[in-house]
Amino acid sequence: MTAADRVTRTAAADALCTKAYDDAGGPDSGVALVAVGGFGRGDMAPFSDLDVVLVSEEGVAEQRGEWWPDFAGRVWYPLWDSGARLDHSVRSLPQMLTAAQDDIRVASGLLDVRHVAGDHSVALRLRTTILAQWRRQARERLPELRSMVLDRHRLVGELAHLSMPDLKESEGGLRDATVLKSLTATWLVDVSAADLERCRTQLLDVRDVLHEAAGRATDRIAPEHWGPLAEGLGLPDERAAQRHVRELGRRMTHLSRLAWRRTDDALRRTPAAKPRRPELQRLAPGVAVVGEGSGQGLEVLQGVLGRCVAHPGHRAGLHVVRRAVHVALAGVHGDRLRAVAAHQGLQGAHAAHRRAPHPRQAQRVTRADPHARVRAGAGPDDQQVGPQRQARLREQSFNRAGQLFGVRAAHLAGHPALAARPAQGQRQPGCGGIQGENHGGSGRSGGTHRRAF
Repeated sequence: MTAADRVTRTAAADALCTKAYDDAGGPDSGVALVAVGGFGRGDMAPFSDLDVVLVSEEGVAEQRGEWWPDFAGRVWYPLWDSGARLDHSVRSLPQMLTAAQDDIRVASGLLDVRHVAGDHSVALRLRTTILAQWRRQARERLPELRSMVLDRHRLVGELAHLSMPDLKESEGGLRDATVLKSLTATWLVDVSAADLERCRTQLLDVRDVLHEAAGRATDRIAPEHWGPLAEGLGLPDERAAQRHVRELGRRMTHLSRLAWRRTDDALRRTPAAKPRRPELQRLAPGVAVVGEGSGQGLEVLQGVLGRCVAHPGHRAGLHVVRRAVHVALAGVHGDRLRAVAAHQGLQGAHAAHRRAPHPRQAQRVTRADPHARVRAGAGPDDQQVGPQRQARLREQSFNRAGQLFGVRAAHLAGHPALAARPAQGQRQPGCGGIQGENHGGSGRSGGTHRRAF
């Protein structure tokens, strides 16, 4: 038994259904006969059922009146008379969508819907709507599908280790292959299509031979079936047939577990439509705080930044305030917050006004800021700075911001250790000191000026 035999059986079933629809006087628009499940996928075994649905657009049944149920009966009776096992239903397009919404098994089966007879547009609209609904609700419905799959595995067992393997319902069987195709349809995860199709096709071959050997529709391999299976599959003996079937089950189980691990990871991730962004507390245009800040330091800082907005000429010095915010919040208050610039144009404005520093000034920047030393890749011995030195460095940053905006550093930091330090503009022993006044953070001054960093 090969895939060509299944194609032949599927084509014969399609011709039978099309003839029954045409003989019943089926309309060319508004109504369609579609195949679902294994019939829709083209996986027809010798004794498989014909899963068909007579679908109509909304309002067709009410417009046709008594003709509609009579027409459905004229379609089904020839199929019954042919001896085929028929699994049929009659529904409108909205009813199909509602059934897929209420039952995840129906939704999974409708993913393989295929047109057989009637209006092509109805079948196409049904397929596209079902797929769009499945992908849109995948994050909410996949946990339910996962639970249903695990319950089935616990109930039936694993194909590779059962004494009487179930080719369809056991773990690693054909039902898992269908679930993997449903997972791929969500676009959340990807499965090795070549490996999946190879295992699925070979399991379908085993089931075809099993139907021929048993003379009926069955998915469970009994001990007496291994001999005919080996002969039908061209294998040396029963032991080779068992090894072949169980290896397929193990491979399908591996693909299933790998796909579900990826699915769990995808469900834990934030959807692309809702990227993870930090919650910013806006303090002023261009400056915000990540997280929820508290304390007097933030209130004073908001006032400082308000004065910055009121004086556009000083906006180029916002980089100093950002650094002072970072040191004040992360080093003094310990709120584990950091300041970020939400307006990148301010950095560009500052870069336009700032001249290239002298090499000695650049070296002074690295020495004045322990964090800059870390970024420069200094050794661990160079990064060891005492608490008094750190307090002086923080005060120096705040004095720089205070010189720009007229606020004392102790008020900006809100820290009692800084309140006793000299006011801004006075020379700081060992810290480089600040003299004169900086205009707009451009680095130029009216008098003698030593840059602190």
